[in-house]
Amino acid sequence: MKVGQDSPEEFPAQGVNLGASDRRFRGIFGGIGVVVTAVLSCVFVICEAPREMRLFVGIPAFLGALGLIQAAGRFCVMYGILGVCSLGDGACGIQRIDDETVRRRHRRKSMLLVLLALVIALIVTAMVYVFPE
Repeated sequence: MKVGQDSPEEFPAQGVNLGASDRRFRGIFGGIGVVVTAVLSCVFVICEAPREMRLFVGIPAFLGALGLIQAAGRFCVMYGILGVCSLGDGACGIQRIDDETVRRRHRRKSMLLVLLALVIALIVTAMVYVFPE
């Protein structure tokens, strides 16, 4: 470990609950969500789909935004809600966070990240919805 670098045991207290392999998975999942959103948006606009159908863009937009937010922030929403962290590789690295204050902060952060992803999805969906037919 480099001098001045935090140890993995300190990460939950710093608002981090994801290891490298979990971050990679969420980044890929988020990227796929963004691509699906873009393709779906283009198809709906080019094919002049009814506005009601364009609302379906919100689902992959939300999932893509949530995946990228989690990867960038090194924080899993579900782990935050459950009060666990996974700083190792895979399910074997999942550990319970014992500090109640940290668990409470993680739950609050989880809700804020879900809300942020929802706002992003609503903005993207609104842009596709209002695009002229």
